[in-house]
Amino acid sequence: MPFIPDVFYKRFEPDTIFVRDKQGRCRAFRIRGGNAYPSGSTVTSAGPTYGRFDWQNRRRFTASVRSSSVLESAFLNTPEAQIRKTDWFNLPRSRSVSRRTGNQGMKHAMINLTGANRSALDYILWINDRSLSHAGWEWCHLQAHSMGGRDEHQNVVAARRGNNSEQLIIENALQMYRQENIFEMRVSAALFNNNNGKYAGNIIRYEIRSRANSNRLIHHLDCLGAPNPSGIHHGAMHQGICRWANIKLTQLSRDLYGNTITAEEKRAVRRYLNDH
Repeated sequence: MPFIPDVFYKRFEPDTIFVRDKQGRCRAFRIRGGNAYPSGSTVTSAGPTYGRFDWQNRRRFTASVRSSSVLESAFLNTPEAQIRKTDWFNLPRSRSVSRRTGNQGMKHAMINLTGANRSALDYILWINDRSLSHAGWEWCHLQAHSMGGRDEHQNVVAARRGNNSEQLIIENALQMYRQENIFEMRVSAALFNNNNGKYAGNIIRYEIRSRANSNRLIHHLDCLGAPNPSGIHHGAMHQGICRWANIKLTQLSRDLYGNTITAEEKRAVRRYLNDH
């Protein structure tokens, strides 16, 4: 895929121009004698997707998913006792490579609640509630394992396979910005109930912000009607997060570091990209 600039910005090192495209890929340049030259380390590819996505499937999904406004209202009206959330945490500078523990660390929680070590699907079947579909449930981390999240019952809920895929898209998009050291996130789950359903997700909520600006990007995932859509949906999710982050970086460049980029500098970078 060709690298087409979306935004240009500078950080605290004013001699370096950073360029992001709509997929979040980053290139860095310095200008000498009116010409642009590559400079420094960059991020040019997203993390692994483990075969979860059929990027060639261009059909739009028609699953029964609650709207963003309905999910937002339902989340805000969930009793505090049924909300589980992480602290705000920084995007890690690298992906965790530690191995997951069996059943995502839910063994003891399942034995204590249900009397057996159950998979996410077996747990949903054990709850035996007609409002929960009996298909496609997986254990899902709130703070991703690749972002340093732990395998234990305070960080894991049962949600649909489609939710797990959407989480991976969000996490991969954000990890394109791990070198910026400016973004942080918090993940919450509104639980199905506070009794037998205390490990079953109803809504998963992502909040993303920059430490220099309180404005947040919020995503709600519907655990009761999660989609299993095409590359159109997943690609739009990834690009939407990257677009928000790109805009934030240009604002920070101006407001936090006091940097500007001239038209001549942009033209020099574009010439280099066109020639290479």
